Amino acid sequence: FVPGAVLDEAADLTRRAGDRETGGILIGNLHRDPAAGDLFLEVTAQIPARHAEAELGRLSFRPADWTEVQAALDLRRQGEIMLGWWHCHLARLICKDCSIESQRRCRFATGTFSEHDRHLHRTVFPRAYSVALVVNDAATGLSHSMFGWRQGRIEPRGFRVINGDKRWQPPTDPSPRRRRRRNRPRSLRKS
Repeated sequence: FVPGAVLDEAADLTRRAGDRETGGILIGNLHRDPAAGDLFLEVTAQIPARHAEAELGRLSFRPADWTEVQAALDLRRQGEIMLGWWHCHLARLICKDCSIESQRRCRFATGTFSEHDRHLHRTVFPRAYSVALVVNDAATGLSHSMFGWRQGRIEPRGFRVINGDKRWQPPTDPSPRRRRRRNRPRSLRKS
């Protein structure tokens, strides 16, 4: 679950980044669905990586970024943890000479995870729950993609956008498990 405000902040930072990637760290809480026992994430905020080394096609975090994230977690005192990271892909620049129709189908404009992204995720975010949000900045507009671990591989993941003022609460209704399964995001359902 990702608050719309976090997506808005990431989009704003992407627009202001110009011709370089930007990104940050996603923080929040790990939850277990009491009905099914499934784990899921609740992102509560993003901490911009103000010191990251950024180029058109890659982003690398610096030690000062980790120091700021830890300071923010300590200051917030809400028991949050680092859930993952986010960054942008600047398809509008990479694909600037392509037709709009080509850009609509382009993997850079619709959500991809580069080999550099995979290396960073494997190295820095190896926990089974770790995720990566990508802001796809294409000529056709901004979109968001999520990636995470599934059976030891990094794959696209689903996510739900929630209002920033509503936190997830465990259900109190003792209704049948089958009914709750339908209400969970597809990415949280068992295959």
